[in-house]
Amino acid sequence: MKIVIDIPEDVFESAKSSPNYYLAYHFEKIWRAIVNGIPLPKGHGRLIDADEMKTMKNIQSANFNAVELIRFWIDNQQTIIEADTAERSGEA
Repeated sequence: MKIVIDIPEDVFESAKSSPNYYLAYHFEKIWRAIVNGIPLPKGHGRLIDADEMKTMKNIQSANFNAVELIRFWIDNQQTIIEADTAERSGEA
């Protein structure tokens, strides 16, 4: 299972540098982040920052139709989370 959590940056950095000590010290913050996390659905596509599309910073040419433009933009965005290759439950 993959979840998106919101955790204080200092807790994250501390846990990376000294996992045993900070896990116990920040247990409640870590636990709350997990409990309040957002589960990603099985079979989700790759996740990108869609708000970046508003700026269209990386598109230089106007020689695209609207569908080609959107596909080009999506294909060239940095992936935040890779796609889940598992099948979505409940889909045929």
